[in-house]
Amino acid sequence: PLGAGDTLHIVAGGNKFFNAVTFTNQGTVNWADTLYLQSGAVLNNAGLWLASGDHGFVNNGGATSVFNNTGTFRKAGTGGTSSIGNFAFVNSGIVDVQSGTLLLAGGNVAINAGSQFIGAGVTNVGSNATFSGAFTSANLLLSGGGVFTGNSAVLGGSVNFAGGYISGSWEIAAGQTL
Repeated sequence: PLGAGDTLHIVAGGNKFFNAVTFTNQGTVNWADTLYLQSGAVLNNAGLWLASGDHGFVNNGGATSVFNNTGTFRKAGTGGTSSIGNFAFVNSGIVDVQSGTLLLAGGNVAINAGSQFIGAGVTNVGSNATFSGAFTSANLLLSGGGVFTGNSAVLGGSVNFAGGYISGSWEIAAGQTL
């Protein structure tokens, strides 16, 4: 694993692939270029994953890849869109979009208990997602034609619902907004 206090810089230039690997971040990853995941790659973020540009994670084939976030995924520095493509994004940590938009578009999004969506930007869930347990939001947008399934989901904060289908079991906590 990338240990606490260590830093990996994913810089511009050349193609970058995570192929059939399990990579665990406990430090800081500065992500500044497109990253290709393939053949069931698993990224475990327990530290800080910093998206400093408008780039994407791209599914490049093979078994479904997974990004597990139990730490902080932060988008900062630009007003454009960073996207997470057609693979699983599983969150029980913090998604901090300080500027622009983080687009979760893969259709395999799992928002678990303890998830927090913060920042002045927008976290856009643009495809199918499952919400389990209590989570908080200051900037979450549900859009597109996705199915947003609640599994005893409890919303604290506010969520903008711009399109799609809400199904399952949802609770909007007292004084909160959907």
